[in-house]
Amino acid sequence: MVYEVLHTEEEFKDFMLKKYNIEVDSYSYKEDMDIDYLSTHPWILRYRQYYENPNLWRLVLDKNIEPAIDFLMKDTRVPSNNLALCNSCLYSDRNEPIELCKRHLSSLTDEKEKIQDLNNFLWIIVQQNKVDKLKKMIEYAKEQHIEPVHKNWANIAYGDAISESVKFDDPSMFNYLITMEPDPTLNDSMPFCIACKYAHYKQALDLVKLGYDIHTMRDLGLKMINRNSSMVDSLSKENKKALTELLKMYDKK
Repeated sequence: MVYEVLHTEEEFKDFMLKKYNIEVDSYSYKEDMDIDYLSTHPWILRYRQYYENPNLWRLVLDKNIEPAIDFLMKDTRVPSNNLALCNSCLYSDRNEPIELCKRHLSSLTDEKEKIQDLNNFLWIIVQQNKVDKLKKMIEYAKEQHIEPVHKNWANIAYGDAISESVKFDDPSMFNYLITMEPDPTLNDSMPFCIACKYAHYKQALDLVKLGYDIHTMRDLGLKMINRNSSMVDSLSKENKKALTELLKMYDKK
């Protein structure tokens, strides 16, 4: 796709105003802006200029304004160490935020901080069920020798990633995470209960095979299964088959 190339700040501001009615300077903080002013202009962040303001970045990313994205990505004034910017932009469907995250991580010298920030990025990506983005970030982490927060990359957010992934109707995120064998001791096997809650019995059975406890929380998983009894006829064949196997396990108690 061919789009207009913006070389200067003036071109950028003029382009945004004329084509999108967006006044770029309105995203920059000025010293005379008091608390009352900022409370009525929430898109302005204290001490931040437009090029480091996550609200402007999200706007151009969500609207897919290619020339503006290209200009901001090349702006040398954008600080590489900008966690808030990375966190906000990761909610965009575009790939540029991955590059922002890499810049941020490469700017850190404290290994613990690097591990925690990466874990935070991965958690945001999991919540969006963006498995391709997750793979890219994990590949980058391996290349840079950044360690997982707990044992391996399946345990993002100390096990909460598995809990989140079993909620999605699309199992691609879950299927990817379990290939790395998540730790079933985290969160009292809660991912199993959540899978049962959403009637994703195939995923629930996969977790049992990895060591998750079907009797955790006083058989909460079974209670979820019983609560979903009216849904049995609408289940897919593989979920019906998995449900039958799970019920047999409970019968052995």
